[in-house]
Amino acid sequence: MIPTQVGLYSISLRGLDVPDLLVWAAEERVPFVHLRGGSRGFDLLRQTAKALGEWRACAEDTGVPVTGVTTDLDLADLFTGSAKAQVRARDELARFAEAATVLGARWVRLLARAEPGGAYLAALCDDVVPWVPVPVLVELHHPLCLAPAARTMLEALLMRTPRLRLLADTAQLAAALLRAGDESGSALARVLAYAEVLHLSDCGRGLNSPGSVDVGTLAAARIAAGQQVEVAVEWTGALRTPAECLARYRRAVAWWHSRLGEPQRSRHLGHPAKPQCDKPQCGWPFTSGDVREKEQGDMPNPAAVQVTEVLADAYGLIGARLARLDGQVSINYRATTAEGRRVFVKSYTCGSDLAAEEEAIAQTRLAGDHGVPVAAIVPSVTGELITRRGDTAVSVWEWLPGHSVESGFNAVQQVATGRMLGRVHRAFAGHPANAHPSPRANRWLNPDLSKRVATIDTLLALIKDRTEQEPFDRQAADTLAERRTQLLRLPSLIAALPPLHAQVLHGDYSPKNLLFHGNAITAVVDFGPAEPFLTSYELGRIAFDPRSVALGEDWIASGMALVAAYLEENPYLPAADVTACARVALIQLMVSLYGVKEHYLQPGLIQDDLDRFWLLRHRAASRLLHHLDEVEEALATVAPSSSIQRG
Repeated sequence: MIPTQVGLYSISLRGLDVPDLLVWAAEERVPFVHLRGGSRGFDLLRQTAKALGEWRACAEDTGVPVTGVTTDLDLADLFTGSAKAQVRARDELARFAEAATVLGARWVRLLARAEPGGAYLAALCDDVVPWVPVPVLVELHHPLCLAPAARTMLEALLMRTPRLRLLADTAQLAAALLRAGDESGSALARVLAYAEVLHLSDCGRGLNSPGSVDVGTLAAARIAAGQQVEVAVEWTGALRTPAECLARYRRAVAWWHSRLGEPQRSRHLGHPAKPQCDKPQCGWPFTSGDVREKEQGDMPNPAAVQVTEVLADAYGLIGARLARLDGQVSINYRATTAEGRRVFVKSYTCGSDLAAEEEAIAQTRLAGDHGVPVAAIVPSVTGELITRRGDTAVSVWEWLPGHSVESGFNAVQQVATGRMLGRVHRAFAGHPANAHPSPRANRWLNPDLSKRVATIDTLLALIKDRTEQEPFDRQAADTLAERRTQLLRLPSLIAALPPLHAQVLHGDYSPKNLLFHGNAITAVVDFGPAEPFLTSYELGRIAFDPRSVALGEDWIASGMALVAAYLEENPYLPAADVTACARVALIQLMVSLYGVKEHYLQPGLIQDDLDRFWLLRHRAASRLLHHLDEVEEALATVAPSSSIQRG
């Protein structure tokens, strides 16, 4: 089935701020939005990280993600003008990309308004667009963009820059078709081969001009042939009220669906053109409207169909629609019934330890009994906590309000996080499993240093042998060499640890498993089985979260606030464990090569995210190592209150 969802570009609507826009879009069933990020739009570079985080939280609450951000930068700004101007433009692009990342967007857009000639045309042939954390799309605005020389140079740039693709605008390309001459059909086909996003652009004259029809019809044919393209409406008429925008949006969606149904009508079509090079596919695999939450109707996935059948047969949830959510160990869905009831569904992958998963459910219930806000498990009609049907195994949970905070806790959230962890640890302090030894703790305290050094040497050799190096290769080589030196200090760091307390923990107490509404924690989710491990590990890991350490100016004070709040709820943790929690967090950061190892040995679908993850964690490790004495002195001032004996 061809995906048919269509989003909206925020330029189409005036008078609403971002939260109001997202709420309005949710009410009108607009599945996603593209945000105008320049100074004439929402001016993202002037927004604080807190504001951007709040906008992302609103997007998650409404279910309307911001999938892309546009800038007012021109592609020519990166290559022409003075050296100082080029540096300024590239810095601005990087800042837009960082803002897009905070918002959860998958791309940023540049314009290409300058006439493709002279030094600019030569730069397209020889230069590259600088690396930024998200893919960059170029929107072709000049009427000569389909001319042979411009198109050839543009293709050369795209071939050299795999993360650079195109945003196709029906109106702009229609205008370019008029100047392309006899080769307009083949030129359009070759350009659309690089399109990742399509804007159905209506300036007040509708979408039925011959050029717009040609662009839309050929794009629809490419999607039918398997090309991944996200589609959104761009209304730029004089009246951009919510009512007029909605009317134009619905008209454009109907027009687009008619193109999907009849791709043979374009006078330029013929057979869908193939790209003129073997270009790698972009690493953000979504198609028209196919964002991180993906409805089952657009997803002919046999596993999802089986989950739907289990929900109907075992839980009485008839006709539930599934939206795919982020997940690592399990495949997660939000299921919505015809009556509007929402539940969270975990579909366990083949090979999952279901006995351990049932133990994790018991841990969730135990925490709830001790005042920790948790999700309630929904048993099947026969009382099963995990329902098995052939190769399918699922658990169902009540849907909870709130969202995870991915951009870093504020001061109030930091205190709430520490206090809640103390409550969790206090709830599990008397667990029978605490009487058992912790093999995991023993392994953690005795890491294989030679193995990690050998892995670093392997990665450095792979980087050195690359004939063409990318920006990340240089960053990886520098950080790996620094990590190799840092690991020489690992034995003394471990030797200085006191005997450490171990007990049953949450298992993965991290920002992604805490749901907030404002500054209040509404739920702690994703508990692990009852396996004792180092209490200082879980405390240090959250108190000195890599984002806080790497990016925060007051990260030491922030960590102290979390630890102090923890001790208000759990004053029984030995003082030595409190003082050692930063050292434990540092050791964990130092022994992990996660992210960079995957880049060179087994790249993943989200490798760009893993690359950023590695760089962030390495910066945090370096900073924590440099300030460890200062941090432990601060922890020692907090620790004495933790020496209370449990009665």
